[in-house]
Amino acid sequence: MCLRRKKLDIHWSRSSSWTAEEINLLGTMPDRQVAQIIGRSETAVNSCRLRRQIPGWGTTDKQWTKREEKLLGTKPDRVAAQLLGVPTKIVEDRRRMLNIPAYRGKAGK
Repeated sequence: MCLRRKKLDIHWSRSSSWTAEEINLLGTMPDRQVAQIIGRSETAVNSCRLRRQIPGWGTTDKQWTKREEKLLGTKPDRVAAQLLGVPTKIVEDRRRMLNIPAYRGKAGK
């Protein structure tokens, strides 16, 4: 596998070595754009941003109540977003940041 990656010019991830410059870009533009600029995957950028609790680009500065947070993961993100009056992405990001699993339906269906 290592030889194949080398032939294809695929570099190993630098997941543990984020520079201050890279971190400062998080949330200032879409994750995809940050990923292209710094040479990391969009998933890596998204994960790092969420771990550091940095809101995504273009998101509102929503102040979450405990009651709203309790709703997360109890319904599909799309439904929770409609109930809260925010875009689905906002609900999805908050749920992930709080390590709440996505709604999977009722058990025993």
